[in-house]
Amino acid sequence: MIEKYTLIIRLNCPFVNELLAKLNPHSIIVPAYDILSSPKTRGKLQKCGYSLHKMLGYSGKIKLHLIMEDDECDKIYHNNARDMVLRLVKLTGVRDFIGLDTYTYKDLDREYNHTFTNNKLQAHLETMLSLVGLPANITITPLIKGYDMESFRLCSRFASLCGHKNFAFHCGNYVSGSADELKELQAITGMMKKHCNELTLVGFSSPRLFARFRHADYFAGMTPYVLGYTYGRILVKNDIGSGYHKIAYNKKEMTIIDAIKHNYDFIKEAASGSMDQTTLLQFQNGQPKTNFTLKNFVRG
Repeated sequence: MIEKYTLIIRLNCPFVNELLAKLNPHSIIVPAYDILSSPKTRGKLQKCGYSLHKMLGYSGKIKLHLIMEDDECDKIYHNNARDMVLRLVKLTGVRDFIGLDTYTYKDLDREYNHTFTNNKLQAHLETMLSLVGLPANITITPLIKGYDMESFRLCSRFASLCGHKNFAFHCGNYVSGSADELKELQAITGMMKKHCNELTLVGFSSPRLFARFRHADYFAGMTPYVLGYTYGRILVKNDIGSGYHKIAYNKKEMTIIDAIKHNYDFIKEAASGSMDQTTLLQFQNGQPKTNFTLKNFVRG
């Protein structure tokens, strides 16, 4: 079975090697910023012969994503995006990328947004064009950017003209937004899919929404890690009532890594479409008590 969900792994995770050994994922995505911003990480890579696979003790497929916070985009990206990609290849041995990024806003005053965001989008397209002609063994999956259907369509068409067959879209703000924003996301991503062979939605980990986005080919996110490590919670689909509960795991405390693996397996199953669709539809229709609920666990 093709795995449709990919976990985004942060290199500042204190137990990243142990986590990967436990999860044994087919592929992972790593933020390039974790490398570019950390001399310590680059030192580790040097000791490992500039191999991210060796540093992580991992033999599966790795992609580097080039999505960054707004204030980092201007500092790191657009001075020379081509050199940055080649530098990352040299530092890590990884040759598959998702990006590049820029910041666009859909909730600004329209007249101001038309000037501000269009300027950013123009720079994004110029950067995308500058990466055409990289060595054939380096793969870039472009990040589609925009602030309305027209600008998203423009970026999609441009990416296609640059020869890209696969696209990515960072949709975290839409997924956590209103019902209208989800409808907008469906329309936008449906349009993108018409211009590419494969579409990856980054920042998309919601079990209740996978069924509505079957037109997308792959999903990626950090939710299994964030729920397990940051919040100490796991996803369940049984009727446990309301509120949060401590749970026993084989009559022992559940470890953080066990919790992350549980969440990862849960979301991966939901993304694959193999989870009980009745359960998914019930939750989608607003009955969370009897379906996907968050439980606390005791940190071990």
